[in-house]
Amino acid sequence: LRTYNFDGIDFDWEYPVDPDRCGVPEDKENYALLVQAMRQAIVNSSDDYLITMAVPASTTRLDQGYDLSSLSQNLDYINIMTYDIYGYWSEEVGSHSDMRHIRDVISYFLSQGVPSEQLIMGL
Repeated sequence: LRTYNFDGIDFDWEYPVDPDRCGVPEDKENYALLVQAMRQAIVNSSDDYLITMAVPASTTRLDQGYDLSSLSQNLDYINIMTYDIYGYWSEEVGSHSDMRHIRDVISYFLSQGVPSEQLIMGL
């Protein structure tokens, strides 16, 4: 991070635990531990780098692969990918960025204890 004068690191793993992407059940816990270790390394270095993460706007995928309670304690921001909600992979037709779906997923994050000031909506 220092060498290239970066402001921090953004994790974007699509999608932990997903067996179609070589995922295993331990990914959920291990991903949270990886972020925790990165936070500790930054704290120990006395640098002020940001740690952010891109996550899907799917409560199913979030439940399966993301320990939001642990992650929110160690991330500065969570970038919610509120696009690609529907596409060629979908069994139904829908909007690319459906505001009704986005509203529901934002409510889900808040219900999981993620502070609203950590959430960033990507369109």
